[in-house]
Formats: sequence, C-alpha cells, structure tokens
Amino acid sequence: MTALHAVRFRDEFEMRCEVCDGWWPMSPEFWYPRRGVSRCLACLRDKDAVWRRTQRPRPAQRRKTVTWQSALRKRLQGRAAQARYYRGHADEVRAKRRAAYYAAKVAA
Repeated sequence: MTALHAVRFRDEFEMRCEVCDGWWPMSPEFWYPRRGVSRCLACLRDKDAVWRRTQRPRPAQRRKTVTWQSALRKRLQGRAAQARYYRGHADEVRAKRRAAYYAAKVAA
C-alpha cells in the first residue's frame, strides 16, 4: 500500500497537510516524519491537545485516586511502624515465631 501526498515546488519543496489543507515547506519546522507526513506539526499538536484533554480524570475519578493514594500512604506508614517495631524487638519476635512454628509442626 502506498500513500500519495501532494508535493509542489515554489521557492522550495512544499507538502500539503491533509487536515488543514495548508501548503508547508518540507522541513522539520513544519513536519515530524516519525509521526507520519499526512498532518503538519500544528495539526499534530492540536490533535495531541485534544487527546490530552480527554485523558484528564473526571472529578469523581480524581476523588477515587486521592482516596486510594491516601490509603496507600497510611498503609506504607503502618509498614514503616512495623519495621521500626521489628528492629527494636527482633529477638522477641523471632522467639515468638519460632515457638509458633514448632507448635504448628507438632500439631500436624
């Protein structure tokens, strides 16, 4: 499949944008070949702006995200508290775990 693009020569080679129908010089200032040559750079930016606007979270979704983030923050703070406790009481914790392990082994 080949794509046909309108190209003309005036002072320099120009190509026509399929969206705005403008004729623009074939230079990196007006075209971004890695994203195709059917839209000029201005039209690509407009398309990206529209896409970015649709990707913004709705207020209800934002509230869920904030709630989720605060819950995660609390959970991580709890884990940090557990780690601090373990560092201060490591011998006691290991003894309790060892006792529970042997009690479960004997019961099985």
